[in-house]
Amino acid sequence: MQPRLLNLWVALALVATGCASRQAPSGPDPRNGIAEYKKITSEALEGVEASLKALDSVAASQGRKSEKTVTRFAEAVQKLQVKSQTIRAHAQAMEARGDAYFANWEENLAMMKDAKLRELARQHHEDLQQAFQRIKSATHEARAAFRPYLAGLRSLSIALERDPAGLGTDANANLIRITKENGLQVKRQLEVMLAELQSMSAELTPGRT
Repeated sequence: MQPRLLNLWVALALVATGCASRQAPSGPDPRNGIAEYKKITSEALEGVEASLKALDSVAASQGRKSEKTVTRFAEAVQKLQVKSQTIRAHAQAMEARGDAYFANWEENLAMMKDAKLRELARQHHEDLQQAFQRIKSATHEARAAFRPYLAGLRSLSIALERDPAGLGTDANANLIRITKENGLQVKRQLEVMLAELQSMSAELTPGRT
């Protein structure tokens, strides 16, 4: 595992990826985990949006050879694959550990020295738990759609390199359509995750709820 990925894994242990051990009251602020998870989710969304834009360019080219189109599409696919590694790892871990993540994260909130933060966590317990469940569900849906989306992008990238004119066939046109549908599904679920993370952050910020 790369150092940066490992650091993100540790930073996000308090939200959505959980931490089995308890943190001391003077330890990391659990809200930092939300901020970090928002960051990598935003990066993943940017990658999906860029790849969808590149996919639209490929579809609009109607098989005409364009070095710029080929290069941009290949770069978008590669960047998306790299950006997705972190969030896919967290999605797998979340599904494996389930609700224990939220319970451990909430325990850390209850142990913080900040009395206002502890009170906010108590007041918004149900809302935070529901938001977490929606994040978990959206993460599952995003991961399920991402597999065929990336596979479709890879297949189209290979086809574009080999025979751009062949993209006009019915089979490839159908592949483009299905791939875009999967990409839009991933985009929608990432947007849900960001909205829920923002909601959790607001509920733990005095004066913002």
